[in-house]
Amino acid sequence: MVNPKSTSRYLLDEDQARQASLAFYYIVAVLSTTIGILVVFILNIFTPFSMFQSEFYRLTHGLTSLLAILTRQAIPRALILILISAGSAVLAVHILLVPIRSALDLARQGRVIPRALLRKARKRLINLPFMFIPISVCLWIVMPLIALSMAFILEQVPPRSGIIVFSRACMIGLVVSMMAYHRMESFSRQKLIPLFFPEGRMAEETGVARLSISRRLNTLNRFGVVIPVVIMFVTLITLQFQVEAQGISARDYGYGIIKFLAVLFLYFIFATRLLNRIVSKSISAPVEDMIRVLQKIRSGIFHERVRVVSNDEIGYAGDVINEMAADLADRQTMQESLNLAKEVQQNLLPKQSPRIPGFDVFGKSIYCDETGGDYFDFLVPPQQQGRELGIVIGDVSGHGIASALLMATARGILRQRFALPGRMAQIISDVNAMIARDIADTGSFMTLFCLKIHSSENRLEWVRAGQDPAILYSPDTDEFSLLKGRGIALGLDETANYEDNVISDLKSGQVILLATDGIFEARNTHGEMFGRQRVLDLIKTNCIKGAQEITELLLDHLYQFMGEREIEDDLTLVVIRVE
Repeated sequence: MVNPKSTSRYLLDEDQARQASLAFYYIVAVLSTTIGILVVFILNIFTPFSMFQSEFYRLTHGLTSLLAILTRQAIPRALILILISAGSAVLAVHILLVPIRSALDLARQGRVIPRALLRKARKRLINLPFMFIPISVCLWIVMPLIALSMAFILEQVPPRSGIIVFSRACMIGLVVSMMAYHRMESFSRQKLIPLFFPEGRMAEETGVARLSISRRLNTLNRFGVVIPVVIMFVTLITLQFQVEAQGISARDYGYGIIKFLAVLFLYFIFATRLLNRIVSKSISAPVEDMIRVLQKIRSGIFHERVRVVSNDEIGYAGDVINEMAADLADRQTMQESLNLAKEVQQNLLPKQSPRIPGFDVFGKSIYCDETGGDYFDFLVPPQQQGRELGIVIGDVSGHGIASALLMATARGILRQRFALPGRMAQIISDVNAMIARDIADTGSFMTLFCLKIHSSENRLEWVRAGQDPAILYSPDTDEFSLLKGRGIALGLDETANYEDNVISDLKSGQVILLATDGIFEARNTHGEMFGRQRVLDLIKTNCIKGAQEITELLLDHLYQFMGEREIEDDLTLVVIRVE
């Protein structure tokens, strides 16, 4: 039985694990070593005036002698050197690949990979190219030292020639190690990193080597400039002693140097071009992938993801883009839900103004978000249709989804209770008790103003629960009055009691405004509030107009006042005009 505490529940993809192969790492180790030895051999052949050039000249004179020396001496020695060096490199790579190979073997069997092994395999996969460089460089130092030591003992190589061979082997070893590093890194990015890091986030991995883009480019430039200069510098110093001992003419010396420089130049042109192509692709390919995903995001497609294959700046940027795409997808889903919630909430508001003899009524709500906490409703008692009308306006603390839910809850409770008999104060007290129990300890509350029109008696009855008083304008006396009353907001105290308020003898032309504070506290681009006085002036100036026209005029003036500034709070207006 697998112990869940000692294993990761994450399984590598079995099909991808079966297709993954580690053979490329061994091939790179063999090729880099072989190519490096051949390059050192070619450079030694074209070294002017040295024993290597003399030996090469001797070998090329006489086919029989050439074949005999090649088959009996040169080729066997070269093969032995290559086998020893390449075998050492392959053994080093084989040891480095142990945790990766073990994880792949378990994945191919469809088994759970132990947590410790999976973490070690991931770290080793990132560090593998970096770990191969010092191993390869050490091989290029140790192997030439062993070979030259044997040659010194057997007196086959002069000391000066040995110094040239050793310095060139070290320098060429650095170059081929860099080439092997980039080839291994490129293979890891294409084949294995997507398998071991399917969600990216390589930058979060601890205990691994990191190579920034700037450091990568600086290292590449130094290898392309410094190494050939060092090789040439050591060669010229050693040749200087040879020229003084043998008395070589300036013409022969210059001709020999030119040939050597030509070979060295061609090699480093090829090597730096290859390195530049590999490095540029390692940068451009992830950037192109990020551009592809960003173009999808710009088109509104958020399911595409960047393939994160490094832990440098580009890899981190890919993680950020993936997180952004996921967040945008969530926001898109949330926006669709909000649009649906908006549609539902808009359907909860009255679709048309009620008709009651002697009164013109119109109401409207505007939300600053897709959904809001402002609320108004027209309530008609079943037994009093055409004679009584309840008008409710409310404001839930805050705005958004939470406020919209409380608003919908309050609407349902109020409508249910209003259909039953009872005084206005008793109705609101019962509604408050039910809401208080539902939202206990949430800190939310709802202000409310509930007004009932008795058309046959030309009378108003209202209850105020923390909401701003309604405004009553009487044109005959040109006076404003407030429909006040005592009562706290709903939901704060389950035992709260409310009081009835009544006004009789309504007169034609009177205008009553029920409004939330959104219209009074709206601000323009200079930070100035619309204020209560502007509302009063507009009512006074347009009192002869209908309820809907007065409402639209108030909103038009509000928008003109605000200019380009957005509404920051929900606002609701209900205008009642006595006819």
